[in-house]
Order: sequence, then C-alpha cells, then structure tokens
Amino acid sequence: MNYFYKASEVKEAIGDRWYEVLAQIAPELIPAIEKAGRHTFCPVHGGRNGDAFRFFRKDGHLTGGAICNTCGPKNDGFELLQWLKGWDFKTTLNALGDCVGAPRHRKKRGKPDKNQLRQKGVILAHGAAPYNFNEKNSQSYFIQILSAQGGEHFV
Repeated sequence: MNYFYKASEVKEAIGDRWYEVLAQIAPELIPAIEKAGRHTFCPVHGGRNGDAFRFFRKDGHLTGGAICNTCGPKNDGFELLQWLKGWDFKTTLNALGDCVGAPRHRKKRGKPDKNQLRQKGVILAHGAAPYNFNEKNSQSYFIQILSAQGGEHFV
C-alpha cells in the first residue's frame, strides 16, 4: 500500500455517520445499531438475555462508542472495530478510510536500507565465492552487474 490515512481526517469524513459506516464494515453490529442505546446481545460473545451490549445512548452515532457489560467500554468506533475484528489500529484505519473515501496521502520514499538497494543493469555473472573474493573470507553470493551507465560492479 503506497498510501496512508490520517485518523483525524477519517474521523472528520465519518462525522455523525458512525452507525452507517459500522454497518458496512461490521454487519454483525446491525442488530445493536437498530436498537441504538438499548441493550442487545454482544457481537463477540453473545451474552444472556440480550442485555450485554449497547451503543452509547448520547453520542454513539458521533463516536461509534459502545459498551459490553462483560468486555467493557469501547470508547469509539476505532476501538470497537479493533476489539470486534481483532484488527490492529492501522488495519482499522485503512478499512474506515476506504469505506468513507477519506483523503489518501502518499507515503514518502525514504532512503533505502542496505537490504533494499536495487541495481539496474545486465547480470554478467553470479554465484558463490569468498566474500570480496578474498580467500580468507567465508563463502558468499555475488552478482556482477553491467550498469545502465556502463560500469561493472559486484553486489
């Protein structure tokens, strides 16, 4: 994924539509959404008599927050989805951002580390040889490359 979402922008894109968004991402919440503010069965463990789970009465539609009498409070839709789906925050943020069409930001390309360096050119030779072709060193893998600029070098 070459993009990312900002949590503040995803929250803003959701606005007061938490129930609508949660119903799309987690249909198992629809019974609780339909009875918003009233007790229902917990979407994770069920519960007895349908009195375990409910969305916050005053601001559930604004925050996506809910509470289960057994599992405890989930203060917002991010926390609720992480608990319900077993997702980490990044996965949750991406699912919500995709759902609401929040602004995407391109990831900046940093300097690659040694393991990510890529060379372009023609492979002239490859195989096993002592490291840096010094017989005192242990065996290593090498690739000899003719670069696009015309120089030969070893990786």
